[in-house]
Amino acid sequence: MKHAEEQSGKSVLVNQFIKFEPSYQYLYESVAQKKYGRLLKVRLLGETAPLWGDLGLGTITTNLMIHDLDFISWLLGATAPSGVWGSQGAQEGQAVVEAIFNKPNVSAQVIASSLMPAAYPFTVGYEAYFERAKLEFH
Repeated sequence: MKHAEEQSGKSVLVNQFIKFEPSYQYLYESVAQKKYGRLLKVRLLGETAPLWGDLGLGTITTNLMIHDLDFISWLLGATAPSGVWGSQGAQEGQAVVEAIFNKPNVSAQVIASSLMPAAYPFTVGYEAYFERAKLEFH
């Protein structure tokens, strides 16, 4: 990326767009402002049919989960996962992966699946549990 930036004379950035999506900005601001009290648990979900190329165990994190993982880092600060699980699908290039992030007062979960049937729409969403509310986006 640095080489491409130097060659082009332009800035090159990783496309971490999810934090600019209004629904995710609202969640972030709600947490930062403690609008509904303290955040207790958040679960982010991404599901897709195998339309985006190889989304098997070796690539699903960087090609599908990267945006959700970046959002969790933005929301909770730098946090190492406390658990990771994954399984290859029946067909090559398909998988389901879960990453869990536990901090003393909050837990986060990111689930990504490329196991959906061909007609299944690309789906993202979250559920966030607060002391006084629950936010859902699908």
